[in-house]
Amino acid sequence: MPHVEISMMKGRPEELKKKVAEDILQAMMDSLGCERSHLSVSIIDVDPAEWNEKMGKKVDKDSIYAGALYEAK
Repeated sequence: MPHVEISMMKGRPEELKKKVAEDILQAMMDSLGCERSHLSVSIIDVDPAEWNEKMGKKVDKDSIYAGALYEAK
């Protein structure tokens, strides 16, 4: 049962988060050949002031397969 957790800076509308989750879910179904009922996507809102601290501790940079870990300035 694959699960994707998306962390993003808080402030985005719920409708956008739902669309992102649905798009990711569809990509997972297409790529993995899994049924919808076997997949899940969650979105975690992170305060921008805490982004570097929380994400730096949470994400092993060796586990990033696409893109790069954003560092807030």
